[in-house]
Amino acid sequence: MTDKLLAKNAFFSFVKAFLTLFFPLISFPYASRILMPEGIGKINFAISTVSLFTMLSNLGITSYATRECAKVKNNKIELTKFVKEILSIQFICILISLILFFISILTIPKLFEYRTILLIFSLHIILNIFTLDWLYYAIENVKIIPLFSFIFQVIALVYLFCFVKTENDLIPYAIFGVIPAIGTAFSNTIYSTKYVSYKENVRLNLKKHVPFIFTFFGMTVVTNLFSIIDSSMLGFLSSDYELGIYTASLKINKMVIGLVVSLFAVLLPRLHLYFTDNQNQFNTLCKKSLNIVILLSIPISFGLFLLSDSLIYLFCGTNYFNSVNVMKIMTPIVSFIGISNILGTQILPSISKERLSLISYGAGCCINIICNLLFIPNYGAKGAAIATLIAEFLTLIILSLFNKNITLDKNIFKNLIKAIISSFIMFIVLEFLKQYINNVFICIIVIPIIGIIVYLICLYLLKTPLIFEILYKIKKNQQGDKSC
Repeated sequence: MTDKLLAKNAFFSFVKAFLTLFFPLISFPYASRILMPEGIGKINFAISTVSLFTMLSNLGITSYATRECAKVKNNKIELTKFVKEILSIQFICILISLILFFISILTIPKLFEYRTILLIFSLHIILNIFTLDWLYYAIENVKIIPLFSFIFQVIALVYLFCFVKTENDLIPYAIFGVIPAIGTAFSNTIYSTKYVSYKENVRLNLKKHVPFIFTFFGMTVVTNLFSIIDSSMLGFLSSDYELGIYTASLKINKMVIGLVVSLFAVLLPRLHLYFTDNQNQFNTLCKKSLNIVILLSIPISFGLFLLSDSLIYLFCGTNYFNSVNVMKIMTPIVSFIGISNILGTQILPSISKERLSLISYGAGCCINIICNLLFIPNYGAKGAAIATLIAEFLTLIILSLFNKNITLDKNIFKNLIKAIISSFIMFIVLEFLKQYINNVFICIIVIPIIGIIVYLICLYLLKTPLIFEILYKIKKNQQGDKSC
């Protein structure tokens, strides 16, 4: 029953990520052609700047709250007490973050220049307290999140097509960016009353959470810096055009990464439970999750490299052609981040070793900043891409060393080799096939389908255990249906 619940929650988490991917597949191609590289660069600079303050307002609460909330999810009074304590801490953090945000706008000329767009995006800082995703992940009921997300993203999409018409419509586009957050935060808060009694008078103890939250905050800082430092440094060290080129390539990679990571977003509460109650189940779940992400992410990286030109042309247009090489440089990060997420965001925090995650991501973040300073002035967007690739790879190496009892498992290493060999064969077949497909739309549809078939056949011929396990379960389910 617990495995079915985990699979069910993983499915809804994937649906949420798919919606996050699906709507940008509609909105970004439209916006990139309307706003042009310079406009997209300005928007991304504003988003990355506000993200720094959003990160401060979050204070690493999400991961900590997910883990600790899971311990009291069956006791409504204790759950209410915990939720109110976390929200109180977050409210204080948001006030501090907003004060620093307004001081920054008034004192930094570059930010003052973007003040209107920044003020609109600053709503994300305020809404951060109402998202409450951590509550739904902790109680293992994430099915409601995709529903709210779908409704408000549809509303935002309608707004986009109605009000963003020219390359000067940066403010309407910024409003489009906050509509889903407003709607989702409101809905999630209302729905949370089913589990939390906000009117309940309970005595709060905020101090006990602070030491743990600051450790997770350190993790949040360095992991978020990975995703926004390149854009921020490009904005200061290069041009809006280079930032727009980088944003286009990063957008596609990050959408795919979001899908891969979403499958494992529900692991933390379950891993913590298994680590406490059943060590064998804990080890089995860790290794199976790692095997799945390896077998899934590596062929995706190869596929993205092959389809970079088609994807950039389709989703961004000919004005972003310089994004193709930038995207090709970055495609391996799909695998690096996917595996790092399991090791650093799920496994280590579940066994209360989040400080090792902090060290790993902190080292990677420092490397990223240094590489950005070295490469961006001379190579622009390509330099930022190279910096990200190096930093993510070294972070993965460090996390692997901290999880060597799992990563050095011979079966995982064998699966890694099989995934690389199968992906390489798939790449050769698709590269040959691609030469005979001239239509971009047909290429993006046909190539992935044939790629999946070739990849699965290769894994089968190489006798990959996970493939045989899946085939066995399918056969067992079919026999069960016939018996009914």
